[in-house]
Amino acid sequence: MRLTDGNRFVVGVTAGSGAVAAISTHAGADFLLALNAARLRNMGAPSIACMLPLSDAAQLVDGYADTELLAQADIPILIGTNCWREAFDAGALAKAVLARGFAGIVNFPPSSLYPDTIQRRLEIAGVGFSAELEMLKTAQDAGCIAVCYCRTVSQGRQAALLGLDNILLNFGWNSGGRVSPSSDMTLDEAATVAASFTRQIRRIRPDTCLLLEGGPVESEQDLEAVLRHADFNGYIGGSTFERLPVERSIADRIASFKLAKTRNAATQTPARQLIGFGRRSGFVGSDAALLAALEQMHAARQARPQFLGLFVPKGDSMTPAVQAMVRPRGGGRVLQVAEFSGHDLADAPRVLFGDGQRPGACFDTQTDVVVLRHPEALDPSLQARLAAHVIETGVAASPSRLPRMILVSHDPPERMQPDLGALMRAALIELPALRARPNDVKELLENAMGNQAQQRSGPARAFSPAAILRLRSHDWPGNTAELVAMCAQFARAPSRKPVSLDEVEAHLAVRTGLDPAEPPPDGDRRLLVVDALKRNGFRKGQTAQALGISRKTLYNWMKREGLS
Repeated sequence: MRLTDGNRFVVGVTAGSGAVAAISTHAGADFLLALNAARLRNMGAPSIACMLPLSDAAQLVDGYADTELLAQADIPILIGTNCWREAFDAGALAKAVLARGFAGIVNFPPSSLYPDTIQRRLEIAGVGFSAELEMLKTAQDAGCIAVCYCRTVSQGRQAALLGLDNILLNFGWNSGGRVSPSSDMTLDEAATVAASFTRQIRRIRPDTCLLLEGGPVESEQDLEAVLRHADFNGYIGGSTFERLPVERSIADRIASFKLAKTRNAATQTPARQLIGFGRRSGFVGSDAALLAALEQMHAARQARPQFLGLFVPKGDSMTPAVQAMVRPRGGGRVLQVAEFSGHDLADAPRVLFGDGQRPGACFDTQTDVVVLRHPEALDPSLQARLAAHVIETGVAASPSRLPRMILVSHDPPERMQPDLGALMRAALIELPALRARPNDVKELLENAMGNQAQQRSGPARAFSPAAILRLRSHDWPGNTAELVAMCAQFARAPSRKPVSLDEVEAHLAVRTGLDPAEPPPDGDRRLLVVDALKRNGFRKGQTAQALGISRKTLYNWMKREGLS
């Protein structure tokens, strides 16, 4: 009896609990499998534990299949069994399975999941793959649905020649998630094996129901990639449906609840006022570290000191800090601001201090505020002259009609000319680095993704709660510039699903922003590329995106390292 007539693609779920059975049935699964691997997964063990001498496989399955699965599901349920017991009677087994209400059996745990040497020894002992085939054929002849787990084309051919109706190609343990390593097989390799498998089985029995499971096939996109090359009638999911979604869902839910306190803190009245002050100037966030800096800036705005220093972390824009200090208040006079940058200030002495005919910006009484960005880039002698001017005109608020001075820098005062550095240190407001304001990461991500969506005229891609929680703990050496660059990369990806924890981990492990013109040293480059390929399932386009390079550059690197 076949699971499908070939006109409908079927999906089976290995269910290790009544909850999984009920959810899968409601979601439209076509059949369920009761396997010891599924039960062990629900107990927190990896799937591979089903091949270890931890418990009797049949007893473990019988302990939950009748009471939990049959009670929850109204779709066919196949029960995992094997021929390893003494005095095993396949005919009696088939009758008992049908009498209990199950639709059929599968050879699980199968001998094919053991290494070749153990498979040969089991075969010699009379409990190997050949014995499993006889068990399945006897059950099928007795009216059971029988599904044969195979690992190779040779095993599939044996099953087809014996006349089994349902044959499963199993690529081994699923990769991905918390407890499974990366698959030894790439998706391209899996597609090649699958194509050969289906082609050879169809030559023997064209109407065989062929199923697929395991290995690098973790998502619907992976399955589609294989199905483009191979003619399967269905898919069976173990960890794909039972473990991976649960890991991600629970992680996201816990992360979402952890973020609740952060969301609540921003609703307090004093905080709301400072947040509003910051947002009007261009700041994003409400972390306590940012609010403390905004409180200092708000106080300085009221006091109007003659001199003020602002330290902005590298990678953050200086503009919000400047706007907070010079933006006109509601109904107030618009300040006349002269703004310069030490990096590109031509003829700086004349511009700042005049030439005897015209006063420089520091003496222009028509100007309210002189804003000098990157003062550390000025010649040290000019920095010393600027310090002398500040000392002469006064640091605190004064009735002086000379313009106030605001110096904004990405560098600490220690990197400036000593006199100017000392003044900066005495009148400095430091804006916190992104790693010091983790509660702002979620809002910054939403803001950056929203900007990307506007630029691309499409919907904004979100981040899963688990991904946000992970990014809150990142050290952000590049501050918001790093965050914005990361968001741009994820926005370019074809997926519109929320950015997952796995995607974030892969991104952080590789660290984007590599310059293709200056690749890492050969040894480091090889390790970098191999690691990125593994983390991205050997999908070259996705690997190139994770590395922050083009596909062409990736191919060149792989060719140089002998990885092509």
